[in-house]
Amino acid sequence: MYRNPAGRSAAALLSLCLLLPASSGSALAAVSSGVVPTVDEAYYVTLDYYGNPTDASIVKSYQLNGADEITDYGTYTSVSNLTDRTEPVTGNGSLRFSFGDSAPDRFYFEGKTEKPFQELPWTLSLSYRLNGVPKKAEDLAGEKGEVEIRISALPNPKASEYARNNYMLTCVAPFNLDDILSLDAPDAQIQTIGNLRAAAFLWLPGENREYTLRIGTDSFETDGLTFIMGPLNSGRLSDITEIQEKKEEIQASWDDMNDAVDDVLDSLDSMKSGLHYAADGLQELDTVRDNIRKKKSRFYGDLDQFLGNMDGLNNALAPLSGHVSAANNTVADVRSNLMELNNALLETRKDLDDTRSTLENIRKDMTHLGDTASDLDRQTHRVHSDVGSLQAFSRSGKNTVDSSIKGTLTQMTQLYQAYAAYMKSRGLEPFDALGDGEVLFDLETEGAAGVGTPSNAGVPFRADMSGALDPITVSYPEGSFQEFAIEKLDSLGYDEEEISYAISLWNYRDDVQSASAYANSVYGRVDGLADDILEIDLSLLFDLMMDISLDGEESADKLKTLTTDLSSAIGKLDALHTTIDNYLPELQEALTHTSAVCDGLHDSSVSLTAFLRTTRDIIRSNSDTLDDGTRRTLQGTADVLRKTADAVDSTDKVRKAKQSITDLVDDKWDEYTGGKNNLMKLDADAPPQSLTSSRNRNVTSVSVLIRTAEIKKQKEEVHLQSADDRDHRTVGARVGQMFSDFWNFLTGWTH
Repeated sequence: MYRNPAGRSAAALLSLCLLLPASSGSALAAVSSGVVPTVDEAYYVTLDYYGNPTDASIVKSYQLNGADEITDYGTYTSVSNLTDRTEPVTGNGSLRFSFGDSAPDRFYFEGKTEKPFQELPWTLSLSYRLNGVPKKAEDLAGEKGEVEIRISALPNPKASEYARNNYMLTCVAPFNLDDILSLDAPDAQIQTIGNLRAAAFLWLPGENREYTLRIGTDSFETDGLTFIMGPLNSGRLSDITEIQEKKEEIQASWDDMNDAVDDVLDSLDSMKSGLHYAADGLQELDTVRDNIRKKKSRFYGDLDQFLGNMDGLNNALAPLSGHVSAANNTVADVRSNLMELNNALLETRKDLDDTRSTLENIRKDMTHLGDTASDLDRQTHRVHSDVGSLQAFSRSGKNTVDSSIKGTLTQMTQLYQAYAAYMKSRGLEPFDALGDGEVLFDLETEGAAGVGTPSNAGVPFRADMSGALDPITVSYPEGSFQEFAIEKLDSLGYDEEEISYAISLWNYRDDVQSASAYANSVYGRVDGLADDILEIDLSLLFDLMMDISLDGEESADKLKTLTTDLSSAIGKLDALHTTIDNYLPELQEALTHTSAVCDGLHDSSVSLTAFLRTTRDIIRSNSDTLDDGTRRTLQGTADVLRKTADAVDSTDKVRKAKQSITDLVDDKWDEYTGGKNNLMKLDADAPPQSLTSSRNRNVTSVSVLIRTAEIKKQKEEVHLQSADDRDHRTVGARVGQMFSDFWNFLTGWTH
């Protein structure tokens, strides 16, 4: 695979390959005769030392395809027929060549014009320094030291949108190694063949950039710099259009995901107020408990008073049986009192009806509270489900980074170790074509043992290489690691896409590893957010609300039953009154037996009093423990609810993080759609547009070749005849001379 340098011819061939842009297929439009000529345009411009045009002309090559005339549009100061003696017929900004029966297969003419130069997508400028001091270019010839040339290309707002978005600019600075001591060109591609070393600079569509070229020399001379502009129409670049379309689809999916995240955050925000309300409710219950505690002494005082009254009742019951006989004398009074009591009970029954209505409303409220608790439980499960989806998305992203990018770079590092060992064993120095060669490797590693085959190596994925040269078709320096890796991977059975992916990751490994690390950082933050959300436990609040709801409904039902029973009892008392009134005569007989009953009532009252005293003593001895336990439960639950609500406040941070990611993606897209360059505005399917007029159709290719003035010591000038001076020559001689001039234009620095 090693090739020997071939002097000037090889150098010229290298320069031509670097400069000539790719041509797209012609888009033919129908004309009345059914025959459509096609045209190739090559614009040649000579600049002074600083970027000002001194001469400019365009050579157009028409393929007539059987047509007998052509019409070209443009503004020219002069026109030269390079093919035959046919004179053009000029019109308003147009030329027409009519050939009749003697039409050639291909026709060439040259037009002098500077108008296309004013509308090129870049404005070029150059400045010079000698040993760090600004210097006129005219004074640099033969100087000794370090000559610095600054090359600036500023986007031209006068250029058409097609040119701004589709043209690429290349600059080549060639030097003879015998004439220089050093060549420093940061960010340039350096090529060396034989004794010729060339630095090539590249501007992407719409890019505003300045490059610096430093040449160390004992006697400075240069044949000038060569610039090439042209549209990027390669079919490989059609992937950029697909990227533009995919970006719109990804943007739509990203918006949908943002909406879903917003819904989750809104749900958390709504839960926050509910948690605060629940905590406030528990605090109010604690206040009630405290009030009961403060009134404890009053309760005991009332109970002691009640027991004292019971003692009095016992004392009163003791002589009651003696007074029963006297009651017989007051039966009439009792009848009157029963009548009044009956009337009062009837009024009470009306109040009980109103009470039942109120209790029914309370029961409904308790039912609604239970429904609210159920809604809270469902919302909690829904949030957990969404968090699970977010965690699955994070795991998928991290697996992709680890399995694809890191695996491939590990395999390429092992391959570099094998390559380095191979080179060292033959006394050669390994080097990386796109780096400084400073790659860590272990010379003890044997061969390429860690590379593997396509079935177990880390290169199973496809890569989208849009907007870059194909890493396989690039001519890497002989003996470089890239050349070694392509041959080795090909011999192991990898296809072109897998090899392109591996070489691209190696060439840009620092950027790829930085992007991978950043992606893993983002996924880590997503995992942290998911863990924080899953730590929120609302089950205690749900259980509390359900207990309150169930207890409230049960209490309301019992109170309703009680009022119903009381109402029924009042009805029965009314019937009792009627019965008593009917059987009052028999009451006196009953009173006789009442005396015996009073004795039994006295004994029961004494026993009840003793029971109440024992109950009082038990409550008094355990009241402090009960109060303290209730206080801790209520305050602890309220504190948990408030901390949960504070945790939900982190939704604002999540919103800010989500917006930061959105802004980062938008900024990076804007950078390549006008911010830094117009690479993502490139339309690879657009046909080339004419440099002289948009009225010209069927343009097959467009090339712009620009060369700056040479800086050399005074030499004897050689006069080159123009096309007009050679007009007496044959057609073949004139076309041959044109290509000879073009070849000399590209290879002049080798003379």
